[in-house]
Amino acid sequence: MTSFRSGVTILILLLPMPLLGSNVLEWEAVTAYPGPARHHPITFANETHGFLLTGSTIDQTATSDFYMYDAANDAWTDISNQTGNAFPGTPRGYAYGVVLNIPFHSKAYLGLGAGEAGLLNDFWEFDMVTHIWKQLADMPIEGRRHPAMNAVRKTNLGNRVEDTVEQWEIHVGLGDDSGGNLNDWWIYDIATDSWEAASDLPAAARHHPFHFSLGAQSYTGLGHSSQGIERDWFRMENRTWVAEPNFESFNEEDVSITTEARVAGTQFSLEFDGESSSVLSQDDSGTVPLFGSMGFVLSGDGDDHRSMTEGEFHAFDPKTGRWHVLPPHPGRSRWAPGSFVMRGSPVVYFTSGYDRTSQELFNDVWRIDLTPLFVEGPNNSTETAPVTTPSNTGGMEPTSSTSMRNVRSFWLVCSCLMTFYHTS
Repeated sequence: MTSFRSGVTILILLLPMPLLGSNVLEWEAVTAYPGPARHHPITFANETHGFLLTGSTIDQTATSDFYMYDAANDAWTDISNQTGNAFPGTPRGYAYGVVLNIPFHSKAYLGLGAGEAGLLNDFWEFDMVTHIWKQLADMPIEGRRHPAMNAVRKTNLGNRVEDTVEQWEIHVGLGDDSGGNLNDWWIYDIATDSWEAASDLPAAARHHPFHFSLGAQSYTGLGHSSQGIERDWFRMENRTWVAEPNFESFNEEDVSITTEARVAGTQFSLEFDGESSSVLSQDDSGTVPLFGSMGFVLSGDGDDHRSMTEGEFHAFDPKTGRWHVLPPHPGRSRWAPGSFVMRGSPVVYFTSGYDRTSQELFNDVWRIDLTPLFVEGPNNSTETAPVTTPSNTGGMEPTSSTSMRNVRSFWLVCSCLMTFYHTS
């Protein structure tokens, strides 16, 4: 792990409120996985366990390592060679995987990437409960590395508890193959185990884009094209591409903080409807319903394809089409990290990746609870105004609390006490 020095943190402390104690967003270090540090791991999770699979280490460009994380006990298990658990496919890096946002749905879908002998187009299903593997239909085109991959609802539903597998599809596109960057887009139908070509992205071909889905909308953009690092952003809805505003992220005062193009980070989305999703309040006095949908991009390289000073973290509000700054992860940004979310919860885990400045790979794991972004009334505006402050830079000691405040819900607005302190 990189050695760091002390930094400055601004801590926003909120007065006591019903059900919710403190509204502090904290990055917290948890147990590292037991294998070699790596970039490009496949990462996914169900309600209780996270999974980290394959990736590239300092000694191997393609692996079939497989680790399982027990969130309740903060413990990892190496299941790489356990009978019935081991990944039966070709060892690889530069691959991706997704799960469906259906409560307690046990399947994960993953594949593509690059093996020692070349690019891969295979696709797999993994049962996160029984640990049974099933090979699915290959993508009907040459293999590719670091594409976009989104699990998408075919239509928007009023209540995600009503979801069935037949109502979902997986979008795969972009990346690069032996001919260079790609801008094609493919749709995998889970129910029929079949692929269909969709409309190409109406922009420059690229690899290592950012991507996530929200409802029936599939988002992608940014990434690395032949022209350089991109900052454009798109969504596909009803099989039609729509251009969103170029990436620009704002603070709580609606001041533009960054328009920097970026590439090769990690991403995820969170969707809550208030009825099927709730979390235990911090004072254990009851549960707090969660509302809203947001997408997130985290870390990666900047517009020069090198490390950014901070591990930047940005939230996308689909109702306003705006990005908002969140607390960066400790240390400099990382190329090709991974992340997973405990489904049904706002708890996010960040891991792995490569620091281009220190030339170091990581196997550490960080956790952040995004509950404050989703505690609101169902009729409240979804405009976001998170408070954030400069955090650690590369070469500084990672602190476990970088604090912010989301004031979009009127009943959470209260007086704030701002405390400045130095950690050492």
